[in-house]
Amino acid sequence: MKSIIKQSSKKAAFTIVELLVVMSIIMVLMGILLPAFNTAKKYAKKLSQKAQFHSIDAGLEMFKNDTESYPDSGRYDLNVEEYCGAMKLAEAMMGQDLLGYHTDSLLNCDDEKPANTEWPRGLYPDPFDPENIPDDLENLRVRRGPYVTVENARAHKLRQLYADTGVFSSCGEARYLLCDVYARITNRTLGVLPEDGGDRKIGMPVLYYKANVSNILHAYDKVDESIYDYRDNIELLRLKVPWDQLNTDHPLFNDPTGGSPGEGELFYEIMKNKDITVVDRPVMDEEYILISAGYDGLYGTRDDVFNFGK
Repeated sequence: MKSIIKQSSKKAAFTIVELLVVMSIIMVLMGILLPAFNTAKKYAKKLSQKAQFHSIDAGLEMFKNDTESYPDSGRYDLNVEEYCGAMKLAEAMMGQDLLGYHTDSLLNCDDEKPANTEWPRGLYPDPFDPENIPDDLENLRVRRGPYVTVENARAHKLRQLYADTGVFSSCGEARYLLCDVYARITNRTLGVLPEDGGDRKIGMPVLYYKANVSNILHAYDKVDESIYDYRDNIELLRLKVPWDQLNTDHPLFNDPTGGSPGEGELFYEIMKNKDITVVDRPVMDEEYILISAGYDGLYGTRDDVFNFGK
């Protein structure tokens, strides 16, 4: 009787073999579930990005109704200053101060007032002058939009993304860009408290290309006759990626000195309408193209998101 009592009073414990079996099962389950979780997370982000594009699509249609055309996307403004398609998209949707698009704007990098107007200051005065309130109020009355809500626009200035703003340093670095939903870049604004967004993660710029309906081709070696001009955002792509500006190129930008493919070739391949086989034609050949760099932050890779297709 004494031995039985002693035996039953012993504490039950797992053997090493049992622990190893349990750990192995957990590892197998993690190997199965983690990829599925990551896939679901990426899919949810893609849906969110598509939703942002729908908001921009609606904004562009309203802009067209007001101005009779989509905004230009050429790499230069009328003063031959670098002012790329992504920047012109942001101004058209939000204005250069996020308070709406000025009806006298010529989509110039600066906010210089056109010669035929009598505005005492620029089209987008910053800051508004307390001593000039009547003019400032009139300025706001002629604005259109914003055509996209601030939340959906995710607008940030170029200098908040890049340490070196390249050819945009004289003007464009202060211009806004609509950024995608893949927040992976730390806002570079100095002296801003964290609660005011100083360390907030932001996304990559949304690239914008307007179709030139007077052209009929779709070829990287005949860009001046093509419906889309890959050069519209080329200087933005030349800035490389914000977290590794010295080394990492975007695949969508190919330097011809590096051999094949040539500069712009990948852009025309990606934008080709695969349903048309008789001649090369682009998708959205009468409208515009929007591009998000996707989950990896690189333009020209498989996870890019567009305003067309699935």
